Amino acid sequence: MKKLLCLVAFFLLSFSVFPQAHVRPTYEGDLSISYSTGTGANQLNRVKYETTHGVLLENLIFIGVGTGIHRYELLGDTKFNAIPVFGTLKLYIAQHCKIRPFVTCNIGYALGTGYASGLNGVYLSPQFGIAKSIINNTSIFLTAGYDLQQCGYYDYYESLTMNLSAFTLRIGLTF
Repeated sequence: MKKLLCLVAFFLLSFSVFPQAHVRPTYEGDLSISYSTGTGANQLNRVKYETTHGVLLENLIFIGVGTGIHRYELLGDTKFNAIPVFGTLKLYIAQHCKIRPFVTCNIGYALGTGYASGLNGVYLSPQFGIAKSIINNTSIFLTAGYDLQQCGYYDYYESLTMNLSAFTLRIGLTF
């Protein structure tokens, strides 16, 4: 019994004697532009301008919120916009490298504007990317991913849904 108590005391003391160093959460923001090529029945291409802001925890996990403008291209010169509002989670795979790979996912809701004011729906965008540090706390990044967006709208007397999914390439600046 004495050995067990000594062993427990040793483990408890070792944790308090050698505490782990914690990195304080820091602000991180990004600005990006991307081009998405539509897939499926509704092959609508789009240019997206987005910004995300939040906190970086332990230099590995980013949690934030974002918004932007998605500019869809229809037939001819007809275009419409959607404004997404989303939460984002980014996990950096490596901590102290000049080129840091990461995975990220945006999930939220997109609101259609103007001509497409009824095209509202869930927005999900998982992506994989790399970030290259350029100067103090600033990096440039490139991601590839897939946008999933389900929109609901009314056509005369019935409610319909439209899938606006697309492959996406994104480039941006993190500060």
